[in-house]
Amino acid sequence: EIDTSSFYTTFYKEIDSHIKDVSLLDIIPILGQYNYQHCSCVDSEVNLVACVTEIMKVAQWK
Repeated sequence: EIDTSSFYTTFYKEIDSHIKDVSLLDIIPILGQYNYQHCSCVDSEVNLVACVTEIMKVAQWK
């Protein structure tokens, strides 16, 4: 099981080694939005999957 509380911080710290810099401009706001929503969502795992799905749509991987 994923610790959704710490996912956003860990992902933020590690993502720059896996994606091209230009993608950060799109990914950082997505992380911020879903991290904010995390506190008030009913199912944090669904929120996390939605976040990762959005990131996969915009990320340019190295």
